[in-house]
Order: sequence, then structure tokens, then C-alpha cells
Amino acid sequence: PLASPEHFALWFDLTLLAGLEDKACTLLNAKRGLSSDYAAQIFCALRGEDWEDAAFLFDTADALGLLSNTERRLLLAFLDPEYAEDAPSLAPPRDISPLEFRLYEAVGNALPTASLPVAFAVTDLRELAGWKAQLEAAERLVRNGALSANVLLGLYTERKPSASGGVWERARAVQRLEAALEDGTPDVLSAALVAVHDELAEYGLTPLLAEIYVPELVGATLTPEGELLRFHLTLLSADYEVARPTADMQSMFLASLAAGAPEGAAALSDPLAVAIEDGFSTAVASAALRALLDEGKLGEAILFASKQMTSGLGGDLSALKSGIAGLRQMGLEDVVRRASLQMMLMKRQF
Repeated sequence: PLASPEHFALWFDLTLLAGLEDKACTLLNAKRGLSSDYAAQIFCALRGEDWEDAAFLFDTADALGLLSNTERRLLLAFLDPEYAEDAPSLAPPRDISPLEFRLYEAVGNALPTASLPVAFAVTDLRELAGWKAQLEAAERLVRNGALSANVLLGLYTERKPSASGGVWERARAVQRLEAALEDGTPDVLSAALVAVHDELAEYGLTPLLAEIYVPELVGATLTPEGELLRFHLTLLSADYEVARPTADMQSMFLASLAAGAPEGAAALSDPLAVAIEDGFSTAVASAALRALLDEGKLGEAILFASKQMTSGLGGDLSALKSGIAGLRQMGLEDVVRRASLQMMLMKRQF
């Protein structure tokens, strides 16, 4: 599967991000033809401690002008420690590559990942990163659906927070909820649940709370506040259809939405709820979306309808109705229900 340069280039980038570059470099050093990227060849020759070959490749690529200015300076610093000591610090390029990112690390100028695209956060999950960096990277990846919530839970509970504020408070709140689940009274458990929700919701991690703790809360006795929060979290979980509502009008509307037949939106005086109800009942897909469906362009139609639903959060309720109707027409009922519930709940962070 890695026989073509295109496949190898993608795999090489992934190994760089995952900290497994030695595996890719061993393959590239043995079969140089897998990549025409001189920077990658030089980097791998250096990782294989073949300094003479790396220097020859560098001189060749430099003479032919095949290296970017950033690659040239970073590789030269990797080749020549004296140059690295005397050279001024390099500002990272706007569109940094995984190889350039690794080269900054190799020359002793590792870059923080917080301001880089989310893919780079994976590098902070390695053991050589500190606990705080691992936590922040895992939170970022979970928010983007790129990491299992259980990995973040394991990091949250790995050790006791030694400071306060930010990620430390989120870890501390999770640990308190874990303790309350073991032996907490209804008051203690409910208070811990509300507290951890307040911490995680502010950082966009409510879905993690739902995924991990809804099963843990089944059968637990909670205060009215805790019971309402459990209902909302259940609606955000895979078990949304069995969520038991409280008696207020919003809860009844949310329960009907979970069942796929939303009703009662008018009583809430909420335009978003009304648009969602209309999308499930009378609205039809837009002409542009219908055209894609008529042409058999199912993939494009799904993306278009999903974008329409997202537009609803920005106030385009007509697009929202069309997106709901279109996705349901394509048989994506579960997706529509869960997305609509998230829009209702996550927008408010209840």
C-alpha cells in the first residue's frame, strides 16, 4: 500500500505527527525512491545517523534550489550543531508541515501546538510531553472528534492536579465526580455532576461528559437539579431515545424531538425550536439540495445538507429546515435527531 510516493507522503506525515518517524525513515532509507522530497530524505538519513549521505543530499538539494528557506535553515541546523547555536531563532512558517514541525523539535526549538492546526496536538500525547500539555492536547482532540473520550478520562484521573485554573480545574472536577460516584449521597453526587458540567461545558466538552457518565448515572438518585442535568446529558448520548423528561415544557419538547416527532415549540417562544419542528414536519429541502439528490450526488447532498443545518446556528433558519428535511429524506434520521438535540442544548450549554 506504500508503493506509491503519494501514499508514502501521507503515511510519512502521519508517522511524524505520531512520533513514529523512525519507522518511516527506516523504510525510506532502504528504498529512497519512495519519496522525491529531498527534505524528507535528508531528515531520514540524519535519523539513521548516516551523516555523510545526509550532507551529500543536502548539498545536492541546496544547489538545485529544491529546499524552502525554512527547510534549508532547519536541516542545516540539524546537520551542523555549531550553526544551530549561532543562527537566530527561526519563526515558524504560517503553513508549517509535519516535517518542519519535527525539525524545530530536533534542533532544540520545539513549538507549542496550541496555535497550530489540531492535527499537531497528537504530538503532545507522547510520554515526553508534560501532563498539562497532554491534557490540553487530548481536550482539543476530543472536541474535534479525533480522540476517544476514554483517553481523556484516563488523563484527567492520572494524578492529582498540582495547580489551579484552566485544565487543572477540569481535571479536579472530574476526579471529584469519580469519587462521588463511588460513595456520594444524592446531594454530593448531584453537586459534583453540576460542578463538572460547568467546568467542561465552558470548554465545549459536554459531549464527553454525556458519553462517559450517562451509563454511570443509570439508577442513581439525584436532586431535582441533578435529575434535569442527567436528562439533558442523556439526550446528548447514544441513549437519547430513552431519556426521561421532567414536567417542564422545554423538557417535553426535547423528549418529543428525541422521539423524532417534535411538538410544542410554539409554547417555548424559541425560533430555533420552531424551525426544527418545521423541519421535521412540513419543510422541504431547498431547490439546490433537491437538484443534488435528483442527480444522484448523495455524498455532495449530505455535505450540503449538513452545512445547511450548521447555518441554522448562525440564524439561517430556512437553511436549517431544508437541511433537516434533506437529511431525513436521505434516511439519516438518527443523525438529524442527534444534531438537532445538540443544537438545542449545546447552544445554551444548559
